[in-house]
Amino acid sequence: MLTFELRHEICEPIEVFGLGPDYLAKLSLETVRQTRVYVANQSVKAADIFHVTGDPADGRQRWAGDLRRVAGIGNEMRSGWIQIESDVAGWLGAQMSDGIIQVAGNVGDHTGCEMTGGIIHVRGNVGSFCGSSLSGADNGQNGGAILVEGNAGDCLGQQMRRGIIAVAGEAGKCCGYLMRAGTILVGGQVGRNAGAEMVRGTIVAGALGKSTLRGFLSAGVQPMPVIALLRRTVSELGMVPPPIFSTDRFELYHGDLLHGGRGELLVPST
Repeated sequence: MLTFELRHEICEPIEVFGLGPDYLAKLSLETVRQTRVYVANQSVKAADIFHVTGDPADGRQRWAGDLRRVAGIGNEMRSGWIQIESDVAGWLGAQMSDGIIQVAGNVGDHTGCEMTGGIIHVRGNVGSFCGSSLSGADNGQNGGAILVEGNAGDCLGQQMRRGIIAVAGEAGKCCGYLMRAGTILVGGQVGRNAGAEMVRGTIVAGALGKSTLRGFLSAGVQPMPVIALLRRTVSELGMVPPPIFSTDRFELYHGDLLHGGRGELLVPST
């Protein structure tokens, strides 16, 4: 296992894009130590910022220390395993296509943006634009799974196309904005305008925020056997399913009607 441990607290942002386990597995330990990272837009050696120890060959990484300003861990990773032992900055697992990332704390914005495969499991909260598209792009998350034990910020799953996002807590406004397909599960309340301009896909939420149902039409309370399948899927991925999955009776809303009305918004029946 290869370990990156921050030498000391740094006030400037640190970018470590390109240090995925699949890429570093081909390099010697000394070469990894010489790999360039960025601190406040200045290029420095990884060994100047981190204690770099262990063996990169097995495709496993451990990140330790105060990582709240470290962005880009797991960016574009295609295989391997990453364990992060603290809070961490954004762009975690951006554009990853395979592998597993586990985080003990909170994560900043753009977690798993444009990912196409793999699993990201966050024990804390995530910021905004989790599983979203990058600026100017057409697709957000296009496969894989993001599991969040805490809360999520705004625009969760923006332009999502495939895959699953499960959030045990609450989510901010515009959850599933411009969603094309895929599944978003939120155990608590979603903020206003969930599913706005969605074309297809499914959003399951414990409760709806103000003005969420503009553009949606109720199809009434129905038994939803698919919930049992989603509950099993989330459990198999390693997350305790939120309590809303204890029922299979949900009120079903179709929308956004201005964009074809083929999306689904499900809320537990009271």
